[in-house]
Amino acid sequence: MLTRTRTNRARALLLGAAAAVVSFGASAMEEVIVYGKEAAVEAENAKLKAELEEYLEALHRRIKEQLDEDLKKRPAARIELTAAESPSRG
Repeated sequence: MLTRTRTNRARALLLGAAAAVVSFGASAMEEVIVYGKEAAVEAENAKLKAELEEYLEALHRRIKEQLDEDLKKRPAARIELTAAESPSRG
């Protein structure tokens, strides 16, 4: 059973992935008139790479912020030290 934070993180990742798929599909449908096939392909590849890197950086930032927020909400671990003596061997 997933915890609430894991469910929220999974939902955010799925929504982010869906948004990326939709946005890349929309940009691929734009009409571009360029004289010179190689230049157009290189420009499109560079644009796609830049968009993907920007999206991944934003996603990474969002996930890191969410994890940091979740860790702040989580109580600190308790450490208990015992004073009992252990029997010596030998």
